[in-house]
Amino acid sequence: MTRIQSTSSTNLEAGRAKISSSIINEGGLRWRLLIPSVVVSLYILAAIFGPMIVDYDPVQTRTEDRLLPPGAALSNGETAWLGTDQLGRDLFAQILEGSRISLLVAAGVLLVGGGVGVVLGLVSGYFGGVLDSAIMRVADVQLAFPGILLAILIAGVLGPSVFNVIVTLAVTRWVLFARVARGSTLATKERDFVDSAMIIGASNFRILRKYILPLVLAPLLVTATVQVGLMIVAEASLSFLGLGVPLDQPSWGSTIANGRDYVSTAWWIATMPGIALAIVVVNIGLLGDELRDILDPNLQ
Repeated sequence: MTRIQSTSSTNLEAGRAKISSSIINEGGLRWRLLIPSVVVSLYILAAIFGPMIVDYDPVQTRTEDRLLPPGAALSNGETAWLGTDQLGRDLFAQILEGSRISLLVAAGVLLVGGGVGVVLGLVSGYFGGVLDSAIMRVADVQLAFPGILLAILIAGVLGPSVFNVIVTLAVTRWVLFARVARGSTLATKERDFVDSAMIIGASNFRILRKYILPLVLAPLLVTATVQVGLMIVAEASLSFLGLGVPLDQPSWGSTIANGRDYVSTAWWIATMPGIALAIVVVNIGLLGDELRDILDPNLQ
């Protein structure tokens, strides 16, 4: 009897420790999810409403205000919170406008490249056969080329514009969404409820839309979250090389490129947009990791 009581007490303490550990882990997960969520939300709000609030034109040239350090007063009495560049353009206004460009490009690539990739992945994984082999061979051939080199090649042919950047990155990113959608579809279509839907005569479109797509969305959401940060970096890289957005539209990459020759004398020109880019991309990556931990049942 004493041994049984001792064993029960030990199991009870182990259960309590497990519950406490679970509560601590959930609390830590909330905090790890909260911080990047707040940063990403602020980035989206700044991209949407920031240029409306700041009256300073990000592309207006004012030679009397050139190369002012952060916090300096402008000739019109306003404050250059992040300084000005070699043409007197306010860096804070450029960063806000650049955030709008990066958000627009990321959303456009997700809509175009992600949509095409998901559709092709669902069709490839569900129907299989020759169609699956054809789509996956095209994907394999494209993956054989480095993504950034392919993007530079396409952007160089199309020319600089926001639309061309979206098309360029969509062409280089659809493969990732297609492979994720195909893998999830292959696993989902073998489940019993899909077989039951086939037996009762449900159409292929209905099975894909109602039974397979909802279960494929979770891994696709994680992939999309991670890819947003990579798309922002890719857009900045193309703009840095002069292949992204036109010069009359501020971009984080083009602003950093403008400050290359002034690193020793006006460090803030390249540093401020670089810090903004790093903060946004890192927090988007952290948000994607936390969403993966939440949505992936194998990690719970």
